[in-house]
Amino acid sequence: MTRRSVGIRGKIFAAIAVIAGFTLLATVVATVSFKEISALFEGVAKRNLPNAVATFELAGDSQALATALAPLFAVKTDGERTQQYAAIKAKLDTLTETISGLGDPAADEQAANLGRAIAAVDQSLATQRASRRSPRRTTSSSRSPSRSSSTRRPT
Repeated sequence: MTRRSVGIRGKIFAAIAVIAGFTLLATVVATVSFKEISALFEGVAKRNLPNAVATFELAGDSQALATALAPLFAVKTDGERTQQYAAIKAKLDTLTETISGLGDPAADEQAANLGRAIAAVDQSLATQRASRRSPRRTTSSSRSPSRSSSTRRPT
């Protein structure tokens, strides 16, 4: 058996082939990893980012709605109440539209509950205003008798 010797030239070629093989392997691994990371970032950009932006819009819309509610309690006439309720209803519609854009059925139900609660407050204020306009009756029997100065206790 003769042993074939690999010369320096063969060793250098083998070393270069091993380095090239590892480079190709690293390129394949990096390409697959970058595709997975790219898919993750794309998912975040398409799903989570719009929800985050909608959440900021929702915060602004809810603040505008809360600000619009306070003047409803200070109205003096039914016309002012109707006008103020219309402004609140417009802000509520904007808020509901933003919530429906999130695609969460539970949030949609909460928005509907909020709308019903605001309508109930408006109806309650209308009822209170109507009861204030009706004349109040007072009876003389409800008044407490006053003491006269002649019925003092002895000292």
